[in-house]
Amino acid sequence: MRSLWPSIEVIASKLQADTTAPLHFPDREEHAEDLSVDNDEIPVFLRDKIRQRVSSRMAQFDKFPKAGQIWRFDGKQDTAAPLSVLLDQAQDEHYWHGWLAAAETDYATDRDVLLEPQDEPFDPLAGMVQTWNTVTVDIRQGNRVLAQLANHRLAAIREVAAGQCESGGGARPGFVAPLKTNSGATVLAGTRIHHPADTRHRYQTLYRTAAQTLVPQQATAKIIPLPSRQRVWRNVGWSIAASILLVQAAVIANLMRSQPDTSVEEQINQASEYRAVPQAPVSYSYLEVYFKPDAREVEIRKLLTRLNASIADGPGEFGQYRVKVKAGAVQDAISKIQASGLVDSVRR
Repeated sequence: MRSLWPSIEVIASKLQADTTAPLHFPDREEHAEDLSVDNDEIPVFLRDKIRQRVSSRMAQFDKFPKAGQIWRFDGKQDTAAPLSVLLDQAQDEHYWHGWLAAAETDYATDRDVLLEPQDEPFDPLAGMVQTWNTVTVDIRQGNRVLAQLANHRLAAIREVAAGQCESGGGARPGFVAPLKTNSGATVLAGTRIHHPADTRHRYQTLYRTAAQTLVPQQATAKIIPLPSRQRVWRNVGWSIAASILLVQAAVIANLMRSQPDTSVEEQINQASEYRAVPQAPVSYSYLEVYFKPDAREVEIRKLLTRLNASIADGPGEFGQYRVKVKAGAVQDAISKIQASGLVDSVRR
Protein backbone atom coordinates (compact mmCIF):
# COMPACT_ATOMS: atom_id res chain seq x y z
CA MET A 1 0.00 0.00 0.00
CA ARG A 2 1.37 3.41 -0.96
CA SER A 3 2.65 5.69 1.84
CA LEU A 4 0.51 8.81 2.08
CA TRP A 5 1.87 12.29 2.75
CA PRO A 6 1.87 13.73 5.32
CA SER A 7 1.81 10.75 7.65
CA ILE A 8 -1.33 10.03 9.63
CA GLU A 9 0.64 10.65 12.83
CA VAL A 10 1.46 14.19 11.70
CA ILE A 11 -2.20 14.82 10.84
CA ALA A 12 -3.36 13.44 14.19
CA SER A 13 -0.88 15.65 16.03
CA LYS A 14 -2.05 18.71 14.11
CA LEU A 15 -5.77 18.10 14.64
CA GLN A 16 -5.38 17.26 18.32
CA ALA A 17 -3.97 20.73 19.07
CA ASP A 18 -0.39 19.55 19.42
CA THR A 19 1.30 21.55 16.71
CA THR A 20 3.44 24.65 16.38
CA ALA A 21 2.16 28.00 15.15
CA PRO A 22 1.28 28.02 11.43
CA LEU A 23 3.81 29.30 8.93
CA HIS A 24 3.50 32.96 8.09
CA PHE A 25 2.98 33.96 4.47
CA PRO A 26 2.95 37.52 3.10
CA ASP A 27 -0.20 39.61 3.35
CA ARG A 28 -1.40 41.92 0.62
CA GLU A 29 0.61 44.76 2.14
CA GLU A 30 3.82 42.73 2.32
CA HIS A 31 6.26 41.79 -0.43
CA ALA A 32 7.11 38.28 -1.56
CA GLU A 33 10.80 39.24 -1.89
CA ASP A 34 10.96 39.68 1.88
CA LEU A 35 11.04 35.88 2.28
CA SER A 36 14.41 34.97 3.76
CA VAL A 37 14.77 31.70 1.83
CA ASP A 38 16.22 31.83 -1.67
CA ASN A 39 13.42 30.98 -4.11
CA ASP A 40 15.69 28.49 -5.93
CA GLU A 41 16.16 26.50 -2.70
CA ILE A 42 12.42 25.90 -2.18
CA PRO A 43 11.04 22.66 -3.68
CA VAL A 44 8.70 23.16 -6.63
CA PHE A 45 5.58 21.88 -4.85
CA LEU A 46 6.22 24.23 -1.90
CA ARG A 47 6.74 27.18 -4.23
CA ASP A 48 3.41 26.35 -5.83
CA LYS A 49 1.66 26.26 -2.44
CA ILE A 50 3.23 29.57 -1.44
CA ARG A 51 2.04 31.09 -4.72
CA GLN A 52 -1.49 29.76 -4.11
CA ARG A 53 -1.59 31.12 -0.56
CA VAL A 54 -0.30 34.55 -1.55
CA SER A 55 -2.80 34.71 -4.44
CA SER A 56 -5.62 33.78 -2.08
CA ARG A 57 -4.63 36.47 0.41
CA MET A 58 -4.51 39.10 -2.34
CA ALA A 59 -7.80 38.12 -3.97
CA GLN A 60 -10.87 40.36 -3.82
CA PHE A 61 -13.50 37.90 -2.56
CA ASP A 62 -17.05 38.98 -1.74
CA LYS A 63 -17.18 40.59 1.69
CA PHE A 64 -20.42 38.96 2.79
CA PRO A 65 -20.82 35.18 3.25
CA LYS A 66 -22.26 33.35 0.25
CA ALA A 67 -22.61 29.79 -0.96
CA GLY A 68 -19.41 28.59 -2.63
CA GLN A 69 -17.02 30.46 -0.35
CA ILE A 70 -14.48 28.53 1.70
CA TRP A 71 -13.91 30.14 5.10
CA ARG A 72 -11.06 29.63 7.53
CA PHE A 73 -11.92 28.95 11.18
CA ASP A 74 -9.13 29.18 13.73
CA GLY A 75 -9.00 26.76 16.63
CA LYS A 76 -10.23 27.72 20.07
CA GLN A 77 -6.71 27.17 21.44
CA ASP A 78 -3.53 28.91 20.35
CA THR A 79 -2.01 25.61 19.24
CA ALA A 80 -5.09 24.24 17.47
CA ALA A 81 -4.79 23.90 13.72
CA PRO A 82 -7.11 26.07 11.60
CA LEU A 83 -9.95 24.34 9.73
CA SER A 84 -11.74 25.42 6.58
CA VAL A 85 -15.39 24.99 5.54
CA LEU A 86 -17.10 25.27 2.16
CA LEU A 87 -20.39 27.12 2.69
CA ASP A 88 -23.37 25.44 1.05
CA GLN A 89 -26.61 26.80 2.51
CA ALA A 90 -27.50 29.50 5.03
CA GLN A 91 -29.68 28.35 7.92
CA ASP A 92 -30.26 31.95 8.99
CA GLU A 93 -28.24 35.14 9.30
CA HIS A 94 -25.37 33.54 11.22
CA TYR A 95 -25.48 29.76 10.81
CA TRP A 96 -24.33 27.99 7.66
CA HIS A 97 -24.37 24.37 6.58
CA GLY A 98 -21.38 23.11 4.61
CA TRP A 99 -18.56 20.61 4.30
CA LEU A 100 -15.09 20.56 5.80
CA ALA A 101 -12.19 21.21 3.43
CA ALA A 102 -8.62 20.06 4.00
CA ALA A 103 -5.13 20.12 2.52
CA GLU A 104 -4.16 16.42 2.50
CA THR A 105 -5.12 15.45 -1.05
CA ASP A 106 -3.20 12.15 -0.74
CA TYR A 107 -6.06 10.95 1.48
CA ALA A 108 -8.78 11.66 -1.09
CA THR A 109 -11.59 9.14 -1.54
CA ASP A 110 -14.25 9.01 -4.25
CA ARG A 111 -16.30 11.38 -2.07
CA ASP A 112 -13.55 14.01 -1.82
CA VAL A 113 -13.45 16.69 -4.51
CA LEU A 114 -10.07 18.25 -5.25
CA LEU A 115 -9.84 21.90 -6.21
CA GLU A 116 -8.25 22.50 -9.61
CA PRO A 117 -6.53 25.41 -11.41
CA GLN A 118 -9.97 26.61 -12.57
CA ASP A 119 -10.82 27.21 -8.88
CA GLU A 120 -7.88 29.51 -8.22
CA PRO A 121 -7.17 31.57 -6.31
CA PHE A 122 -7.52 29.25 -3.33
CA ASP A 123 -5.43 28.64 -0.23
CA PRO A 124 -3.86 25.14 -0.18
CA LEU A 125 -5.35 24.75 3.31
CA ALA A 126 -8.64 24.21 1.46
CA GLY A 127 -7.42 22.13 -1.48
CA MET A 128 -9.93 19.29 -1.04
CA VAL A 129 -13.64 19.31 -0.09
CA GLN A 130 -14.76 16.42 2.14
CA THR A 131 -18.34 15.91 0.97
CA TRP A 132 -18.71 13.07 3.51
CA ASN A 133 -17.99 15.47 6.39
CA THR A 134 -20.89 17.87 6.91
CA VAL A 135 -20.82 20.62 9.52
CA THR A 136 -22.84 23.60 10.73
CA VAL A 137 -20.83 26.69 11.65
CA ASP A 138 -21.36 30.15 13.07
CA ILE A 139 -19.98 32.39 10.35
CA ARG A 140 -19.20 35.06 12.96
CA GLN A 141 -16.39 32.78 14.14
CA GLY A 142 -14.82 32.71 10.68
CA ASN A 143 -11.43 34.29 10.13
CA ARG A 144 -11.35 35.02 6.39
CA VAL A 145 -12.29 33.68 2.97
CA LEU A 146 -9.80 31.24 1.43
CA ALA A 147 -11.57 30.65 -1.90
CA GLN A 148 -14.75 31.37 -3.79
CA LEU A 149 -15.97 28.65 -6.15
CA ALA A 150 -18.03 29.20 -9.28
CA ASN A 151 -21.68 28.17 -9.21
CA HIS A 152 -21.17 25.23 -11.57
CA ARG A 153 -18.37 23.88 -9.38
CA LEU A 154 -20.50 24.13 -6.25
CA ALA A 155 -23.33 22.37 -8.08
CA ALA A 156 -20.99 19.49 -8.99
CA ILE A 157 -19.79 19.20 -5.39
CA ARG A 158 -23.41 19.06 -4.22
CA GLU A 159 -24.02 16.16 -6.61
CA VAL A 160 -21.05 14.24 -5.23
CA ALA A 161 -22.24 14.89 -1.67
CA ALA A 162 -25.69 13.53 -2.57
CA GLY A 163 -24.22 10.42 -4.21
CA GLN A 164 -25.43 11.56 -7.63
CA CYS A 165 -22.26 10.43 -9.39
CA GLU A 166 -20.26 7.40 -10.42
CA SER A 167 -19.25 4.94 -7.71
CA GLY A 168 -15.57 5.61 -8.35
CA GLY A 169 -13.16 3.11 -9.86
CA GLY A 170 -10.39 1.31 -8.05
CA ALA A 171 -9.41 1.45 -4.38
CA ARG A 172 -5.84 2.76 -4.44
CA PRO A 173 -4.92 5.22 -1.66
CA GLY A 174 -2.93 8.21 -2.86
CA PHE A 175 -4.34 8.21 -6.41
CA VAL A 176 -6.83 10.58 -8.02
CA ALA A 177 -8.99 10.27 -11.11
CA PRO A 178 -11.83 12.10 -12.90
CA LEU A 179 -15.30 11.43 -11.51
CA LYS A 180 -18.46 12.15 -13.51
CA THR A 181 -21.67 13.35 -11.87
CA ASN A 182 -25.17 12.47 -13.04
CA SER A 183 -25.54 15.86 -14.73
CA GLY A 184 -22.39 15.25 -16.78
CA ALA A 185 -19.98 17.46 -14.80
CA THR A 186 -16.49 16.12 -14.15
CA VAL A 187 -14.54 16.60 -10.94
CA LEU A 188 -11.21 15.31 -9.70
CA ALA A 189 -11.57 12.83 -6.83
CA GLY A 190 -9.76 9.99 -5.11
CA THR A 191 -10.55 6.28 -5.07
CA ARG A 192 -12.99 4.38 -2.86
CA ILE A 193 -12.00 2.81 0.45
CA HIS A 194 -12.04 -0.99 0.34
CA HIS A 195 -9.34 -2.51 2.55
CA PRO A 196 -9.95 -2.49 6.34
CA ALA A 197 -6.32 -1.44 6.88
CA ASP A 198 -6.65 1.61 4.62
CA THR A 199 -5.21 4.60 6.52
CA ARG A 200 -8.04 6.76 5.20
CA HIS A 201 -10.38 5.14 7.74
CA ARG A 202 -8.44 6.78 10.56
CA TYR A 203 -8.06 9.99 8.56
CA GLN A 204 -11.83 10.33 8.24
CA THR A 205 -12.35 9.60 11.94
CA LEU A 206 -9.85 12.33 12.85
CA TYR A 207 -11.52 14.91 10.63
CA ARG A 208 -15.05 14.00 11.72
CA THR A 209 -13.93 14.64 15.30
CA ALA A 210 -12.28 17.89 14.24
CA ALA A 211 -15.47 19.03 12.49
CA GLN A 212 -17.41 18.72 15.75
CA THR A 213 -15.18 21.36 17.35
CA LEU A 214 -16.66 23.91 14.92
CA VAL A 215 -20.29 23.22 15.78
CA PRO A 216 -21.52 26.05 18.03
CA GLN A 217 -23.48 25.07 21.13
CA GLN A 218 -26.34 27.30 20.10
CA ALA A 219 -26.74 25.35 16.85
CA THR A 220 -27.71 22.15 18.68
CA ALA A 221 -30.69 23.86 20.32
CA LYS A 222 -31.53 26.09 17.39
CA ILE A 223 -34.87 25.80 15.60
CA ILE A 224 -34.18 25.59 11.87
CA PRO A 225 -36.87 27.09 9.59
CA LEU A 226 -38.91 24.34 7.94
CA PRO A 227 -38.92 23.93 4.16
CA SER A 228 -42.03 25.18 2.41
CA ARG A 229 -43.74 21.75 2.18
CA GLN A 230 -43.14 21.07 5.88
CA ARG A 231 -44.37 24.56 6.72
CA VAL A 232 -47.62 23.80 4.89
CA TRP A 233 -48.10 20.60 6.86
CA ARG A 234 -47.19 22.40 10.07
CA ASN A 235 -49.99 24.91 9.36
CA VAL A 236 -52.34 22.03 8.57
CA GLY A 237 -51.33 20.49 11.90
CA TRP A 238 -52.19 23.65 13.78
CA SER A 239 -55.53 23.80 11.96
CA ILE A 240 -56.33 20.23 12.94
CA ALA A 241 -55.32 20.91 16.55
CA ALA A 242 -57.53 24.01 16.62
CA SER A 243 -60.43 21.99 15.17
CA ILE A 244 -60.03 19.34 17.88
CA LEU A 245 -60.12 22.04 20.56
CA LEU A 246 -63.30 23.48 19.02
CA VAL A 247 -64.93 20.04 18.98
CA GLN A 248 -63.97 19.48 22.61
CA ALA A 249 -65.35 22.92 23.52
CA ALA A 250 -68.62 22.07 21.77
CA VAL A 251 -68.85 18.76 23.64
CA ILE A 252 -68.22 20.50 26.97
CA ALA A 253 -70.79 23.17 26.15
CA ASN A 254 -73.38 20.49 25.39
CA LEU A 255 -72.59 18.71 28.64
CA MET A 256 -72.99 21.95 30.55
CA ARG A 257 -76.41 22.50 29.00
CA SER A 258 -77.52 18.91 29.69
CA GLN A 259 -76.00 18.76 33.20
CA PRO A 260 -76.30 22.25 34.65
CA ASP A 261 -75.73 21.04 38.22
CA THR A 262 -72.36 19.39 37.46
CA SER A 263 -69.17 21.36 38.06
CA VAL A 264 -67.06 22.52 35.14
CA GLU A 265 -64.14 20.34 36.30
CA GLU A 266 -66.30 17.20 36.36
CA GLN A 267 -67.72 17.99 32.94
CA ILE A 268 -64.20 18.45 31.51
CA ASN A 269 -63.19 15.09 32.98
CA GLN A 270 -66.22 13.48 31.35
CA ALA A 271 -65.28 15.09 28.04
CA SER A 272 -61.76 13.62 28.23
CA GLU A 273 -63.07 10.36 26.79
CA TYR A 274 -63.38 12.20 23.44
CA ARG A 275 -59.68 12.97 23.31
CA ALA A 276 -57.28 10.88 21.25
CA VAL A 277 -55.34 8.24 23.13
CA PRO A 278 -51.55 8.91 22.98
CA GLN A 279 -49.62 6.45 20.86
CA ALA A 280 -46.91 4.33 22.44
CA PRO A 281 -43.39 5.46 21.48
CA VAL A 282 -41.77 3.51 18.65
CA SER A 283 -38.71 1.46 19.69
CA TYR A 284 -35.80 0.75 17.39
CA SER A 285 -33.04 -1.79 16.96
CA TYR A 286 -29.68 -1.36 15.29
CA LEU A 287 -27.97 -3.59 12.75
CA GLU A 288 -24.27 -3.68 11.87
CA VAL A 289 -24.05 -3.72 8.08
CA TYR A 290 -21.04 -4.10 5.80
CA PHE A 291 -22.02 -2.94 2.32
CA LYS A 292 -20.15 -4.31 -0.68
CA PRO A 293 -17.44 -1.99 -2.06
CA ASP A 294 -19.22 -1.79 -5.41
CA ALA A 295 -22.67 -1.14 -3.92
CA ARG A 296 -24.08 2.07 -5.40
CA GLU A 297 -25.28 4.66 -2.94
CA VAL A 298 -28.52 5.21 -4.84
CA GLU A 299 -29.36 1.48 -4.53
CA ILE A 300 -28.55 1.54 -0.81
CA ARG A 301 -30.88 4.50 -0.31
CA LYS A 302 -33.68 2.70 -2.19
CA LEU A 303 -33.23 -0.39 -0.04
CA LEU A 304 -33.34 1.57 3.22
CA THR A 305 -36.39 3.50 2.05
CA ARG A 306 -38.28 0.27 1.34
CA LEU A 307 -37.44 -0.96 4.84
CA ASN A 308 -38.27 2.35 6.57
CA ALA A 309 -34.71 2.19 7.88
CA SER A 310 -31.93 4.75 8.08
CA ILE A 311 -28.18 4.94 8.63
CA ALA A 312 -27.52 6.03 12.22
CA ASP A 313 -23.70 6.04 12.09
CA GLY A 314 -20.76 5.17 9.89
CA PRO A 315 -18.65 4.29 8.20
CA GLY A 316 -16.71 2.92 11.14
CA GLU A 317 -13.05 2.02 11.33
CA PHE A 318 -13.55 -1.05 9.14
CA GLY A 319 -16.29 0.31 6.89
CA GLN A 320 -19.27 -0.86 8.95
CA TYR A 321 -22.53 1.10 9.24
CA ARG A 322 -25.17 1.14 12.01
CA VAL A 323 -28.62 0.90 10.45
CA LYS A 324 -31.71 1.80 12.51
CA VAL A 325 -34.86 -0.28 11.99
CA LYS A 326 -38.12 -0.65 13.93
CA ALA A 327 -37.75 -3.23 16.67
CA GLY A 328 -40.62 -5.36 15.40
CA ALA A 329 -39.19 -5.59 11.89
CA VAL A 330 -35.63 -6.71 12.62
CA GLN A 331 -35.77 -10.23 11.17
CA ASP A 332 -37.61 -9.07 8.08
CA ALA A 333 -35.07 -6.29 7.58
CA ILE A 334 -32.13 -8.69 7.96
CA SER A 335 -33.64 -11.09 5.41
CA LYS A 336 -34.29 -8.35 2.87
CA ILE A 337 -30.87 -6.74 3.36
CA GLN A 338 -29.16 -10.12 2.86
CA ALA A 339 -31.26 -10.79 -0.25
CA SER A 340 -30.51 -7.39 -1.76
CA GLY A 341 -27.08 -8.36 -3.01
CA LEU A 342 -25.68 -5.07 -1.70
CA VAL A 343 -24.00 -6.32 1.49
CA ASP A 344 -21.16 -8.56 2.56
CA SER A 345 -22.67 -9.16 5.99
CA VAL A 346 -25.37 -7.95 8.37
CA ARG A 347 -25.87 -8.74 12.05
CA ARG A 348 -27.59 -7.43 15.16
